[in-house]
Amino acid sequence: MFIYYLNRIRNSNLIILILADTALIIFAFFISILLRYDLYFPSELTFTLEKKFIAGLIFLKIFSFRAFNLYRGMWRYTSIFDMIRIVKSNLVASFLFSLVVYFIYSFDGYSRAVFVFDFVFCTTLIGSSRVGIRLFFSNIIFSDNKSLNKKDVI
Repeated sequence: MFIYYLNRIRNSNLIILILADTALIIFAFFISILLRYDLYFPSELTFTLEKKFIAGLIFLKIFSFRAFNLYRGMWRYTSIFDMIRIVKSNLVASFLFSLVVYFIYSFDGYSRAVFVFDFVFCTTLIGSSRVGIRLFFSNIIFSDNKSLNKKDVI
């Protein structure tokens, strides 16, 4: 099983997609904090800058995305069902992450609205990246090939 995933990573752009998702997850989380606290980063939330905190967030989200099969198949054929899976997986990951923060930090000085904002922004960004890939392949790549095969009729 491990060999299958190792070969898959080497033979596809999966690693690029995971890195892009990681960047979008981090971006969505920090934008959520900044928007909740009116573009000010409170000193009580400095624990969110720790490597283990960010690594936990990334691990939970990527693991949830993997559990909901977001990294399988061809991304150029993204459908509405993929968008539903993105919402479900992000909902599960955000819920699990809020539980982890509750049990470790007990929401001390931490607004729960950040999790709602993070869910909305992360869902939007991850969904937009998938739709962007589909638009790229369906409109840019394949439209050039179609125009080469057309003949002008006078």
